[in-house]
Amino acid sequence: METVNISRSILICNVFQFFFASSKACLLPFLTLFFRLMGLNAVETGIIIAAKTLTGFVWAPIWARCAIAYNKRRIVLIFSLMVMAATYFTMTIVYSHVSNNQFSCNKSFHSGDGVLGTTVNKSGGNNSYGTNSVTMSSKIQPTGTFITMPVTNETIYNTAQAVSNISKLSTTSIPTSSLMPTSPFQQSKLKKLFSIVSQLNLSREDKQEILKSFQSYKEGKMSLKDVINMVGRFLPKSRLHTRDISGIWNDLQTGLNEEEEDHLKRSEMNSLQKRFYLGSWSDVKDRVKKLMNGLKEKELELFLIVLLLVVLGEFLSCPVEKVADDAWFDFLDRIDDLEKYGKQRLSGSMAFILIPVIITLVVDYTDCILPYNIHHFLIHIYLFIAFIVVTMIVAIFYPIPSVDKQKYSSKFGQGMRIVCCDCSSVLYVLTLLLLGMVYASFNNFLFWLIQDLGGKEVTMGLCVTIATLAEIPMLLFSGKMIRKLGNAGVISISLVAMALRMLYYSFLWNPWVVIPIELMHAFTHTAMWYAVLSFDDYNVGPAVDRSIRSILSSIYFGIGFSVGSVVSGVVWHIFGSSVLYWSASVLCAVWSFLFFVIQKCLPKKERIRYIRLLPGEDGMDSGGDDEDWLEMALKEQ
Repeated sequence: METVNISRSILICNVFQFFFASSKACLLPFLTLFFRLMGLNAVETGIIIAAKTLTGFVWAPIWARCAIAYNKRRIVLIFSLMVMAATYFTMTIVYSHVSNNQFSCNKSFHSGDGVLGTTVNKSGGNNSYGTNSVTMSSKIQPTGTFITMPVTNETIYNTAQAVSNISKLSTTSIPTSSLMPTSPFQQSKLKKLFSIVSQLNLSREDKQEILKSFQSYKEGKMSLKDVINMVGRFLPKSRLHTRDISGIWNDLQTGLNEEEEDHLKRSEMNSLQKRFYLGSWSDVKDRVKKLMNGLKEKELELFLIVLLLVVLGEFLSCPVEKVADDAWFDFLDRIDDLEKYGKQRLSGSMAFILIPVIITLVVDYTDCILPYNIHHFLIHIYLFIAFIVVTMIVAIFYPIPSVDKQKYSSKFGQGMRIVCCDCSSVLYVLTLLLLGMVYASFNNFLFWLIQDLGGKEVTMGLCVTIATLAEIPMLLFSGKMIRKLGNAGVISISLVAMALRMLYYSFLWNPWVVIPIELMHAFTHTAMWYAVLSFDDYNVGPAVDRSIRSILSSIYFGIGFSVGSVVSGVVWHIFGSSVLYWSASVLCAVWSFLFFVIQKCLPKKERIRYIRLLPGEDGMDSGGDDEDWLEMALKEQ
């Protein structure tokens, strides 16, 4: 019989879990930000995340079964890790290509360097990675409220070339008379802005976007300051040198504190109202039309490349967690010590507590442009790859027992019958499906909202850290909560907590105020899962319980998360962040009431206390009882 060093195996498993979780903590919470940096909108991002999730949901168990069938689990594990690293390294190459190597971070309008926008905010500044390169900047425009996109330009352009490329854009394409305000102050500013716009060498789409901003200003939807900043972000694309317009531009940027102050206040009020109302039907139709017409040739090409790369990479790398988890379960089953199963996840939690803050501090407090024109956000990907390489080395020694023929299909089938063939179980499944959709809305786009509010990456890293820390005390108290309130009561509280959390996001006014609400993660995630998994019907035996948990996780993190990614992306793109989160809040609040009522109406199952079916300590029946002991045990029910 083969001897096993249990302490060594446990150590290797924990080290593997820590480094693999560290790699995920470096990148996955921030992955949608990278897609936004590349120029993808919310709908495209949601589709890519949904495709990635569904691919893993379908193929991970298939890969795991094939690895077991051919006894190649270690090879599959190492190969999948290798593909995972290669996928995201290739993503950096794609980003380098689409941005023409003109990486940029947050820039502001300065003329001291002779080039508009060459002053780099080394700390990352506001929207530190919400800006994009010159070629992609016009694609990133969150809906709902106008977000100023700082000018990005890394090259001193030739003035003679700019003069030779003077745009045909004239007063005939922008009717100044119809847009001119009545205030002499505003007329002066707008005339100077027209003199700059007339020199821009832009495409028809960009000209239409500028015209739309002037129309929005006329209608009171944008302030003059926003219009000026909006035009400013097209300056690098027109290759217009600073000294050609520096005097006019500096004059435009100053003096907006008097008559414009009232207009800014009115604009802020209009913006605040848009956070709570859908706006006119014409606004909705305009956004839908923009969404349908937004896939231009180059944008569609980029979207399809990223989609294909992500799906292919996920297809080949998805079995990592499944194979490692199966191997560890089989190992503990082989040594008859299944009580230790699940404790290895604590190492992963430690990684998600430490790594996000560290990586975001590194990104925020490094130069925006690193050597070789590397954008500082790519530190996420490079550290992700470094941790994956270390994980591959540890995987060589990972405890993987030899495979015996096992009836995984029967366990899966039994788990499906338990999950789907009971009213209470179906109610739990629907709840997980709903919460998975809501979870996708803030997992994918909360950091976009923080970014739009001017938050730094360290704020986002703290969100991940605080949420993970909140899970630890809840693990200690969840059992007591369930004993007092019951499984249904705890889930109802979790739904109410999720509703409050989403409502809070819809009113978010400052990036830092998001930190306290992340403590609600203890109720919206940890307590909810503890209540679901401790449901009596889901506790049959170790092997079947594990199959049931896999099915429930697939419903939550697979189907629900995928559907929620697409839906939340569309809602964000058309209506904005506030509508997305308060609608999710209403949905959770309504379902919490329905869940509680339906659960109360369902008939309670009678359960036999099998302990009473055992004979006495002396192994003999007590002769004093007239009735049969089995009949008495049944009567107590």
